[in-house]
Amino acid sequence: MTLSVVPIGARLLRRLPRPRRIGQLAVHRLYIFIVTYLLLVVSYIIRRPLGVSKNALSQNCSHLVPPGGRHMLDNNTEWCSWKPFDHDSSTKFAWLDFTYRLSYSIAMFLAGYIAERMDQRLFLSSALMFSGSWLIFSGIAYFADIHSYVYFVIGQVGAGVSQSTAWPSVVTLMGNWFGEKGRGLVFGFWCTSSSVGNILGIFIAAAFVNFAWGYSFVIPGLIACAAAIFAYFFIIVDPESIGIPDVNLNPDVELNEVVPIDANASTANLCESAELELSEEIIVEKKVIHHEPVHDRKPITIWGAILIPGVVEYSICLFFCKAVYYAFFFWLPVYIKANLEVGNEMAADISAAFDGGTAHCTVKHSHDRQTYSWSDK
Repeated sequence: MTLSVVPIGARLLRRLPRPRRIGQLAVHRLYIFIVTYLLLVVSYIIRRPLGVSKNALSQNCSHLVPPGGRHMLDNNTEWCSWKPFDHDSSTKFAWLDFTYRLSYSIAMFLAGYIAERMDQRLFLSSALMFSGSWLIFSGIAYFADIHSYVYFVIGQVGAGVSQSTAWPSVVTLMGNWFGEKGRGLVFGFWCTSSSVGNILGIFIAAAFVNFAWGYSFVIPGLIACAAAIFAYFFIIVDPESIGIPDVNLNPDVELNEVVPIDANASTANLCESAELELSEEIIVEKKVIHHEPVHDRKPITIWGAILIPGVVEYSICLFFCKAVYYAFFFWLPVYIKANLEVGNEMAADISAAFDGGTAHCTVKHSHDRQTYSWSDK
């Protein structure tokens, strides 16, 4: 890769001072972990606005007096809500949720297929830009006084399709940088980004839901657009693109190991050292394997992925887990407000505790799984 197309982030890392015993690979892994973590946090922030805003779009108006002192003949208690959610709002919200999840799940197949066949930096930045744009599209309904249900449906379809693209991309990036050994715990901490993003998304959307729910969509949308620009300039796709050997190796077989020159060190000590500056390195030959470069690997097909042992069974289990999770994801603030009789913002803030528990269990499960897995080897 020529210097002209190397991201700014890679150039900055080369210039930053660091201890000599900390290798280039370790530095770049930490960098990729932080960058992808932040980007994934943003990708979950932008999923929260509708769930938080439901309480503002549909209000219980039974304690209010209709304009002009008129009486509602149809006993409609939602007459003060944002049209078209001023009647039968639960059904309409349910169809919006269904529309979002359906478009998300269908687009996920295509997103994963495309993610493996194009530049990850461009793909992820485009995904975040489109995600933010569609969120702003939905928020415009407040400022433009739009009351068309079709408009909201279109917004959910666009949001579902665009938001499905972030996850396959960041997972591919993490896979490029982290080998199999120790990946479980690393990914356990990394996956807490979803809970952190959900919590921040709740707080951001809740901050505006009481006085101008349109900002609950627009502000996260602008954050996503800013994250898209950040991703384009700071994502490093894989180690090989900046001259670091590929890390996707068998955990029991090491590739030629890059270590610093030290005239007083033994070969055994050199082999235990971390990778350092490319200008001060020697090659210590251990078990050499011929590993196909990242750029030359043939992407797996959808049918090929289905034939991987355990994929179908795992997918079925995940379907039911996600069904329960998204019931809380979309409806917990509504349920809390209805049963605790609290305000819109307070209901949203309380619902964040659910994601706090999710983050804790994600790390705990990953740690236990890795400990159990490696204790058997």
